[in-house]
Amino acid sequence: MEKTASEYFGARARLGPERRVECVQAWSEQLDLAPGGHFVFADQMRGGAEAYHAINWGRMTDFWKRPGHLVQEERDSLTEHAELHDHYVTAVDQLRWMEAVGFTELDCVWRNWMWGILSGRKS
Repeated sequence: MEKTASEYFGARARLGPERRVECVQAWSEQLDLAPGGHFVFADQMRGGAEAYHAINWGRMTDFWKRPGHLVQEERDSLTEHAELHDHYVTAVDQLRWMEAVGFTELDCVWRNWMWGILSGRKS
């Protein structure tokens, strides 16, 4: 059974550094993007410094607590999910991995707290 790009993205951060580029290569091939094709994706990302990641995580959890957003049970579930499954990496690391497998014209075209949109063109 073939994996989706999302599954490859989710797996990449759990791998050791030597396997991350291999994982990005696999999803790049899976997407079957033609040379010159433009790839754009959104993901949660770690801040470049641990202090920034902590600030962004705090902003996100504060947002969850606003009236009408999430009840405690939902917040606990999201926190547990993040601890078990989300392995945030920096935009810089993700762009380096894309470059290593041949993407060019790399950019972080939008960033807000923990969310970002990265893009690149397949060479």
